[in-house]
Amino acid sequence: MESIYSECIFKKCIIINSNNLNKNIDEQLYKKLKDLCENKCNNEGFIKTDSIEILKRYNAFIKPNIDLSNVCFTILFKCQICNPKPNLTLECKVIEIIKPGIICELFPLSIILPEQLHFNKKLYNSIKINDIIKIKILNNKFHINELEI
Repeated sequence: MESIYSECIFKKCIIINSNNLNKNIDEQLYKKLKDLCENKCNNEGFIKTDSIEILKRYNAFIKPNIDLSNVCFTILFKCQICNPKPNLTLECKVIEIIKPGIICELFPLSIILPEQLHFNKKLYNSIKINDIIKIKILNNKFHINELEI
């Protein structure tokens, strides 16, 4: 089985109020970056918890069109991201069986198996809750800040 995660590199502006700045700037930025990005989707996919690693911190600047007490730090970081591509084969757990299909999970994926796309009806109808089944990804859908794909 292939991993559902791959390594990606992103650049993000982290804004911190100058009143809150102290000698542990890197620690503050890391914590804020984790709070803003981890365990939710960005425009590229779902960022895995505890996978962020800061690669570079650029010089801070103040954006003139924002509150002048806020300082912006541009951060280059890498992380593990989940954005399964079509034809990826996975094993997942059946959590619910409903009339239009079967719902499976492999965090952070919530997978719908529509009955009409399954050719072997006998096999499909034999699937029970808590079964571990092998599936193939056909497509995926997510929105920014969602907690799953």
